[in-house]
Amino acid sequence: MKKVLLVSMGEEFGGIEKLELDYLKNLNSKYKIDFLTPNDNPFKKFKKVIKQNGGKIYNFNVSRKKYIGRIKYFFNLFIFLKKNKYDIVHINSSVFLFSFQVVLVSKLCGVKK
Repeated sequence: MKKVLLVSMGEEFGGIEKLELDYLKNLNSKYKIDFLTPNDNPFKKFKKVIKQNGGKIYNFNVSRKKYIGRIKYFFNLFIFLKKNKYDIVHINSSVFLFSFQVVLVSKLCGVKK
């Protein structure tokens, strides 16, 4: 079973988060799908569904709006990915710089896709 981390930037539950829940519900026999969010708000009311389908929600509780918060986020992401050994990291962000940094950190940690 492959491990997938869905990195979401949304602070609220919307279309992307709905799609991610659909992934979890429909692909849980082939993939272990976890979520990384800026905070647990987007998926708060779906914690039970996520857990029932074998997923987990992670957040670093750092502010991405402050420069030091961004540095902490990527430092924490590096440690998190090294420790948890994901096969796939999927990014849902329209911010190119953020997406690029997540890809870079993922590659440095040995994530293939």
